Amino acid sequence: MSFTMDFNLICSLIQQLLIKNERVVLPHTGELVVEATPASFMDDGKTILPPCKKLLFRQGEAEGKYEQWQEELSGRIREELNSDGVSQVPGLGTFKDDGEGVISFSVDPDFDFAPDSFSLE
Repeated sequence: MSFTMDFNLICSLIQQLLIKNERVVLPHTGELVVEATPASFMDDGKTILPPCKKLLFRQGEAEGKYEQWQEELSGRIREELNSDGVSQVPGLGTFKDDGEGVISFSVDPDFDFAPDSFSLE
């Protein structure tokens, strides 16, 4: 399978879909989902963590509409996971196969999937 899309364009498309729908289908692989978390206290009971949004990957067949670029991206991820056990999508994050078919995802710290959220320094 040849993958010809520009990764900057892919990241932009994924960001737009996450803002609009809070999920992106990766056909035959899973889906990326935005999950809102409320404010909470750290374990020390003194530090407050503000509300935030997290980007999660849910493995499995996700139902929903998708476009050709999503099918191509998903195919590329699956091919790399099958051959190398890891698939890096520049600007988005890293997918890893644990060797038993369970896929994990680590979001790139520079990927802004929730521009309306805030953080405190």
